Amino acid sequence: MVLPELLSRRTIDFDGPVDTTHFDYVAPLERERCKVHIVEHKQTKVQYAPKYTNKAEVAEQGLANNMLRERKLLKECDNIFTGNSSNLRYAFKDDLHRLMVLDLKLGGDLDWHRKRTATS
Repeated sequence: MVLPELLSRRTIDFDGPVDTTHFDYVAPLERERCKVHIVEHKQTKVQYAPKYTNKAEVAEQGLANNMLRERKLLKECDNIFTGNSSNLRYAFKDDLHRLMVLDLKLGGDLDWHRKRTATS
């Protein structure tokens, strides 16, 4: 299932826990090695970058502990470029996927910064 389909399911309950129904798919952002998506919170209109993974694939590849560590790290560490928190805003799951919704940062990824610094 692709992200737009994942976000379009069920009715919205803004009084309940945050889930996929709270977001609209905006657009993909192509990067060198991965695809980053933009979603928008339906109520606040704030844009975010979601990271979603298929739970079955994670389990099949034995990466469940990595996912839990990543979430813990994102909650605890500071962003070295902005001085802000890692900006993990929401984390939730449905029957098939785990999602982490982070602030949208359009300033390039870590590899882009590393390459730019190396050539300066």
